[in-house]
Amino acid sequence: FFEHSVLSSILTMASFEDTKAKAKPFLDSKFPNAKPPVGETFLAFIEEEELDSIDEIVEDITDLSSSTIVEHVGDECGVSKSAFFHQLRILFELEREQSTLNVLNGVKNGGAQNSKQNIFGMETVNVLNIDWTGHTADDIKEAREYINKQCGNAISDFDQAFITLETIGRRHGINLVPLMHDIYSFYKFKDLTDSERYNMTHSQFCAKSKTLKSLKFKDEAHKQVYQSLVQTLASFQHRLAPAFRVNNPLKIDDDINPYIQYTLNVSNMLKKILNTQQPSPLPLLVDLWIIPLRVKEALLSSADDDDEEDSDDDESDSDDEDEKIDTMTKDFTPNLKKYGAIYETATLDNNGDLKDVRTLETVFKKILNKSRRSIKLNIIIDRRKQKDNLLIYQLPLKYAAIPRNYCNETMIFLTSQHVMYDIDNSILKRDKKTLQQQTDKDPIFGAKYGCDGKMFLLSFGLHEKQIRISFWKNGGGVRFWPNYMITMWPRLFINAKINKEYQMNNYIENNFGLKWKDEEFTNWYNAIVDFDK
Repeated sequence: FFEHSVLSSILTMASFEDTKAKAKPFLDSKFPNAKPPVGETFLAFIEEEELDSIDEIVEDITDLSSSTIVEHVGDECGVSKSAFFHQLRILFELEREQSTLNVLNGVKNGGAQNSKQNIFGMETVNVLNIDWTGHTADDIKEAREYINKQCGNAISDFDQAFITLETIGRRHGINLVPLMHDIYSFYKFKDLTDSERYNMTHSQFCAKSKTLKSLKFKDEAHKQVYQSLVQTLASFQHRLAPAFRVNNPLKIDDDINPYIQYTLNVSNMLKKILNTQQPSPLPLLVDLWIIPLRVKEALLSSADDDDEEDSDDDESDSDDEDEKIDTMTKDFTPNLKKYGAIYETATLDNNGDLKDVRTLETVFKKILNKSRRSIKLNIIIDRRKQKDNLLIYQLPLKYAAIPRNYCNETMIFLTSQHVMYDIDNSILKRDKKTLQQQTDKDPIFGAKYGCDGKMFLLSFGLHEKQIRISFWKNGGGVRFWPNYMITMWPRLFINAKINKEYQMNNYIENNFGLKWKDEEFTNWYNAIVDFDK
């Protein structure tokens, strides 16, 4: 009996040490954006509390509401207590890892889930398996509080569908809502010559996916999740990023090539900074607003607008376009000075040489070195002057700080709401009554404002393990992929003529400095879009 007890204790202790060794990489992988790291915080807490056996920890994590470990680590790291509770129980083998379950609750091996599509040259299959219906009322409450805190209470109490999807994603460490919208928009804009694809509604998209329909017909609980998904895809444009439309009559009357070159320059500059800057500036959000030389209202039919290519002979005609009078602020530095933002200015020659690249990098680093970590910085390149004017700045922290335990929705919200001050009312265009009522409110606007066609903005969301870029034009936002510069951007300009260099040998993708291929997106796209050719 004595020998058996000793052996049992030794085995139990070995198992506990093995589990502790696994805890940090396992928990940190489930909550990659948490500060301080979840794994380290968990290990420090159990050591401080002298919890030195599996039995003691298992007893603590039997019930979510009474777990001191979950309470402490959840508060310290700012992560979902429900999600952390479930991951702890998986770590200590009290629950099965959801990877043993099928992601879509009903799709069998060899079915749509395993179909391969070579997206971005990445052939990957299967997505992270998740439990679509296991969330509780407490999970929903916590997800609502979290996302409202991240997004300025943009998610109203009655939007249950949106919160349901946020809850499911949050339980599994996935930004599920923007991810699903990214999948829908990628499919929609993948081939702009296909009007059926471009005009597909959210409900039509979901109905075409065998994968998603397997949710709809599984049982009543999964059917409700399916309905929430459809509603959330539609409400995303009201809650976070207004709908992006290619066929907007407000077109840019300017050379498209500097827009491409500046985007490549900023991407490569950010890559260099990420590789060399110490300490790491991540997370970092950088908004690049290129203000067009001119904007015109193109009086074209939808059929003309959908033509695959513009004819070289189709020159601008004053009968076909009406130039928009430029009433927008010509100099934003007084706006920044009034509200205490830090900024630097310079001019760019816009001839594609290394001088512009060095100028951009030098000025950006000046602002970056004055800023704290977890910050949003802004770059404006104004093409309305004889030379392109460069303005790089950081808004006050109440608009520029990236909060702890942020998510993709945080980044989208910050860009949509906070780009620049409007002290002359040329953007917000508030009436006299509104101005009188909002005397104590800062006149700040974001990328969701079209600026009479002059909003052309790329938002570089740089995370420790992911890069997500969004593009904003005419008040709408969409996830950005480098090839959009060739396939989408020409439709936003009048008579766009792209330099041949950019169109040859995958030049754009090969010279886009930041890592833009996304394995998680590819996995999910392959699983959801099982109907694409």
